[in-house]
Amino acid sequence: MKINILIIFLISIGFSSCQGVSDNSFNEGDYKKFKKKFPKELIKYFPSDVSSENYHISCSTDTSSHNIGLVLYEYDTDIKEINNLKKQLESLKPIAIYTGKDSCLLVVNRYEVDPTISAPNATISTNRYFDEKCLENKYPIPNFIDYRTDEVPLGILKLKPDFQIFVLSANKEKIFKEFKTSPFSEMPENWKNGYSVGIAYSEKEKAIIYWGITW
Repeated sequence: MKINILIIFLISIGFSSCQGVSDNSFNEGDYKKFKKKFPKELIKYFPSDVSSENYHISCSTDTSSHNIGLVLYEYDTDIKEINNLKKQLESLKPIAIYTGKDSCLLVVNRYEVDPTISAPNATISTNRYFDEKCLENKYPIPNFIDYRTDEVPLGILKLKPDFQIFVLSANKEKIFKEFKTSPFSEMPENWKNGYSVGIAYSEKEKAIIYWGITW
């Protein structure tokens, strides 16, 4: 069984991987080890096992860049898995539901540059202004910059419009003792620190994304 896994590393100008891992020959056992690096509040909705043979993991403990968390991307997912997930999400009662086409989203690290794209529009955004009034009642979500797609992202999310995005838990000003972070200047005043946990999926893309991030 060929497992397709990519661990995203944050270097001095960007990402930093979870401590003590390398980028060769990862397997599902490594996924379980990565989960242990984070507080239970951040990984409580992650699956115990990976359901797809085609997946990759973004794992970072870099407090200096406010890029802390675990994101599991599953591709070529069986439609039965997605249907089961949809039923599960109904019972979990998400605190917010968004889509990939929403124009007003509170995205953590919304200005992050995708290092794999050299196109002129490879950044999430070149305009560092955001409408705080628009974002007033929004819950934070990741920028999903590591989602694999052949298309250069044109908006603030690297997801296609048909993605359904479910925020399951989020807390303002929450700072975990494991990750002592300073206030993040690129977030609205009431979300300078905090965390976000959730799940996104696309039936069309046959993809599921689990995230647990803090900043």
